[in-house]
Amino acid sequence: MKEAIIQGLSAAKKWNKKASLVSVTSVDEKKGGSRGDTGRRYSWTLTFMVPKTDEHLLVGLSNGVITETRQLKGPKNIETFDIKEIVYDSPAIVEAAKHNYLLQPGEDWATGYHFTYGIVDSVPIITVFGIDNNKLFAKISFNALNGFETEALHKVPHGGGLVQLTKDENDPRYFFKNADIKGISSGNERLVMFGDREPREFNSLVDPFLLVSKDDGKSWASIKFNDVVLKSWFNEKDELFIATSNEIWADVAGHRDISLSLSDKIENIDTSGNNIAVLSNGYIHLTNDGNVWSKISVSKELRSIEVSSSGQLFVFTTENEIFQYKESRWMKVSKPRGLERFSAAIEDNNLLFISKETNLWILNLELNKWNEVPVPIDDEVINFFETGNQIFLISTRGGVYKLIEGGDGVGEWKAEKIFEIQNEIIRDLAFNQKGLYIATSPEYIWEVFKGGY
Repeated sequence: MKEAIIQGLSAAKKWNKKASLVSVTSVDEKKGGSRGDTGRRYSWTLTFMVPKTDEHLLVGLSNGVITETRQLKGPKNIETFDIKEIVYDSPAIVEAAKHNYLLQPGEDWATGYHFTYGIVDSVPIITVFGIDNNKLFAKISFNALNGFETEALHKVPHGGGLVQLTKDENDPRYFFKNADIKGISSGNERLVMFGDREPREFNSLVDPFLLVSKDDGKSWASIKFNDVVLKSWFNEKDELFIATSNEIWADVAGHRDISLSLSDKIENIDTSGNNIAVLSNGYIHLTNDGNVWSKISVSKELRSIEVSSSGQLFVFTTENEIFQYKESRWMKVSKPRGLERFSAAIEDNNLLFISKETNLWILNLELNKWNEVPVPIDDEVINFFETGNQIFLISTRGGVYKLIEGGDGVGEWKAEKIFEIQNEIIRDLAFNQKGLYIATSPEYIWEVFKGGY
């Protein structure tokens, strides 16, 4: 870490002779090497400032070369420190963390060991990040002046699992408690879900599962699958489809075959009825039967894609634009004023739903007319789910609302609250004749880490 600071400080002094160090953070990369095992990383980000001013400088460093310098405005009252205060550098700190806590290198995200440096309560602190023996994300902090440990924490999952709300029972039923249920879907006669029995915030391969139920969730059978599952669902024929990082598999009558294989990773996917839309590297791959696929070029950077059961295709850009693929070309969908930023979207039949805070905007595609519909909820809508010919809204505080149409179909709607999830994250919904199934992920909370022995 000291080597990175010396190089960054040289650039900062050219910017301003009074520049002083504020913070240091290692950056994840794929260049190999020790990945922090020796206390060294290829890439770092350093922040400097002119003391008692709002003048800040960000310096990027990669493989000993300064790759970026960017002037910023920031807070004035931030403590800075001198490189002489770093008596214990990252090589010594990572060895202490490995010895005292058996800290291991991260695997999926933030690979290897990572480091931060900054002032905490007027004390210079170096923190090393990794995973513990149970693959929980962990961080150990040390005083850079004397090498004493100041804090040891790891992120522990709380909650998660499957909630079933049945039509003939008042109380919810809970299954797979403390699991991370990443997705669930209902077919004509079956349910399918996937997730991890031992959830970890940055590791999805501890104990993954893919399960199918033929009795509305009373019992589940495991499906052997070697790849990481991104999505699983049934089409209108009750045929099972499974999406991995770059493939779509079809499981028809117990015979599994590849429906689509891509050279690049799947970035986004949406399904409705028999239609499947897959975004990958600037193209949307589209099918209505899982056998024959078409390929549509996309020039914009997309946030999400939506396909309807009738095959209508919409895309939503990162610049909050809406486009519809119609007559073999992309056509921009005009938005009403005040709808510059929206949080979610879904298409059902001939209605396009957009949410903004506590209001819905509904576009009648046949009439090309927008209607603003106030939703009487005490929270902000953050997501939609269309399942079993029903539309559900999810709020920031975990409220689950059923959207009910009334009147002319575009002007009168109401949202009926049916459940609230607390301290968990709603990942997916499935609705069938037996009721509603809510897939949830746990929240991860920092807790004191007592060591590896």
